Amino acid sequence: MNNKCLMKQIGIFFFANLLYGCAGHTVHSSQVVDDDKLTIHAQNASLPDYRFVSAEQEHMYKILLAEIAGQRGNYILSAEIYYDVAERTRDVQLAERATKIAAFIENYQLAGRAASLWLDIDPDNKSARQILSSVLLEQQRSDEAIQQLSQVLKTLSTQNDKAAHQEVNILVELLSRHKEQGLQLAKKLTEKFPDDLMALYIYARLQLANEQLGESLTTLDKIIAKDPRYPNVVLLYTHILEKQNNINTALSFLQQHIKQHPEELDWQFIYARMLAGMKKYPKAIDAFKALLDKDHKQRDDILFAIAALYLQTEQYSDAKIYFQHLTESEQQQNTAYFYLAKIAEQEKNITHAIVQYQKIKQGEHYLGAQTRIAVLMSQQGSLEDALAYLRSVPVESNKETLHLKQVEAELLTEHKHYAQAMLVYDDILKAAPDTVSILYMRALLADKLGQQADVEKDLRRVLSLSPNHVDALNALGYSLANNTTRYQEAHELIKQALAARPKAHYILDSMGWVLYRLGQYDAAIDYLNKAQAALDDPEIAAHLGEVLWVKGDKQQAKDIWEKAQEKFPNDEFLQQVIRRFLP
Repeated sequence: MNNKCLMKQIGIFFFANLLYGCAGHTVHSSQVVDDDKLTIHAQNASLPDYRFVSAEQEHMYKILLAEIAGQRGNYILSAEIYYDVAERTRDVQLAERATKIAAFIENYQLAGRAASLWLDIDPDNKSARQILSSVLLEQQRSDEAIQQLSQVLKTLSTQNDKAAHQEVNILVELLSRHKEQGLQLAKKLTEKFPDDLMALYIYARLQLANEQLGESLTTLDKIIAKDPRYPNVVLLYTHILEKQNNINTALSFLQQHIKQHPEELDWQFIYARMLAGMKKYPKAIDAFKALLDKDHKQRDDILFAIAALYLQTEQYSDAKIYFQHLTESEQQQNTAYFYLAKIAEQEKNITHAIVQYQKIKQGEHYLGAQTRIAVLMSQQGSLEDALAYLRSVPVESNKETLHLKQVEAELLTEHKHYAQAMLVYDDILKAAPDTVSILYMRALLADKLGQQADVEKDLRRVLSLSPNHVDALNALGYSLANNTTRYQEAHELIKQALAARPKAHYILDSMGWVLYRLGQYDAAIDYLNKAQAALDDPEIAAHLGEVLWVKGDKQQAKDIWEKAQEKFPNDEFLQQVIRRFLP
């Protein structure tokens, strides 16, 4: 009887015969699950303590022991029992199970024996040969591994179909694990089968895996000379050229082969993607459009690519047309609604944006859509409605609940309901203590409330959990510079942040501010000028004007403030600074 039948009957047969007695001998449940007895049973194949009615009954009992051993993590024992039963029964499934368990725990001696048995039972099984080849490589038995791989290659070469090339990917992955040794084996395969394109392809893949890019291209040239349509070769060649940063050469190479073989639609798809990657957006759009009526298999991907490219180039009307087509796709429908909503936001059509977001009922964009609805409602002046909406959103996990609470706190902060926002952050941290992002946001809120001790407490906690948190280093340094006289300590913190992000406008601003506090006006002005060059920001302008004024260059300070007022007429911080010096 084969293993399928054995396994089907185990449940009924075990409880009917083994639990209640094997030929009159009772096997108690404590005996079945005892690890020591499992080991004894495995070591003693004849099981003299029990009298089985038949060999089949004994084999079923041993299979159960193997299963229990595996469930308890005793994989070596499980593999040994499976191998013992497979050897006695010549059952291919048991041999396979023994092989895979032994290989998993890297017991290569047992894995080799089990794989050999598996092959002896089923000589045409490619998986068995691949595993045996891997085991032989681990045991440094290269010549024997070559024999097994040669058999696999012979079988795959006669098939030369999609399934065969999937098997090739497995073979390449197997050999890649062995680095140089795998590469040498692949080379030997090409020497043994010099006209076999599959052997050359495997060798090229191994060369690539070992960063031998030029050599891999040379090997691929041999394949292309014989069969330019050999699966994946042209795309692999293109990929290697890209990896060598020969982007234009890669594009020309692919274009040339597309002209010779216009029926290869996958090549055309990759060509269009490459154009997009090179920011040749109009050409990329044309290339994708040319594919649209040809390639139904990737129709959704092509529609999305065209829509996304139009969105990237701010051609919103055209983008909407293609995203609207995607709403008919079951797989892409929610994504289409999400981007249609984004476009509506760009066009200041808030009501329509909300309608589009409301169509998203599930999937990766669901939570983002719900939060955007709340944000847009608050922007329309309906904060209470926005908060009520957030609290009504159905969620599936605590993580989603905490995310919605964070959005609630941010909306309250934006509308200057600082005390209420602080309560929400407190609630989040009760449920999820030491959440770095929330600790950081609560510290920024505490700064708005003038609670310097709480600012320091939360930011220092962030830095104890994440010592290289650049924003926390900068925020703590700026807070100390702005609200205390611990300027040297502040300078050290900001210096660390600036070393990590030397071009960040807000850290340049912080450095300028702390240098101002230290009385180093020229250095402060230099950093603040760099910050303003990086981003025209009202707070930076306010700082720069103040330093110039205090240094004595009042006219330049006035000029900077006037320009900033023209661009940011409603910025409160800027107005406060100007009123201090120009009451």
